[in-house]
Amino acid sequence: MLEFVVDYIHFNAETYRRHDFVDNALGCKLAENRSQEYYTNDSLQNGLYKMGVNSFESCFFSYNIASKTLFCLWVKTILLSIAFLFFAISGYNEIAIFIIQLAIPLLLLQQAIKQQLYVVRLKEVLARYRTIFNNIKNVTEYNTAKLLREILEYEGIISWGNLLLDETTYNNLNAELSAQWEEKKKEYSIV
Repeated sequence: MLEFVVDYIHFNAETYRRHDFVDNALGCKLAENRSQEYYTNDSLQNGLYKMGVNSFESCFFSYNIASKTLFCLWVKTILLSIAFLFFAISGYNEIAIFIIQLAIPLLLLQQAIKQQLYVVRLKEVLARYRTIFNNIKNVTEYNTAKLLREILEYEGIISWGNLLLDETTYNNLNAELSAQWEEKKKEYSIV
């Protein structure tokens, strides 16, 4: 039941994030409240290019935060799985209790695998964004298609993953990642 509540809250937050994403990039008014200083690309003209840059920035942050927490998630999953397996094997003879005890480590394993796939997919999108922005000087039809593909791919990964990234990790990395992002904007001539 708690998972359904969390999923519903997360879905609503993602809906708000998407509305804000479109508002910021296109200068429209879909969101009730617009975020302030969420994206660092306010100097860009509204349009697809700005949307691509905003998505690139989000992908950069998402990838780095998810990557940073991945190792700890795997360690926690393995240690809890070993502990549950030990208690399941040594403590009970009944098969039903054994299966219930195995369910928790399997859920943790599922979460760790999902986040691993999430990180791998974000890394691929991030690499394609780097290629696009390394070569983009103006938004042609071909560049439009590439930008839209990556924007939709990133949004699809976010939707599929349905992961809540660790806020503490975000807060700890925000200044460092923001500085790195500003360097990337210079590197890719995003002005």
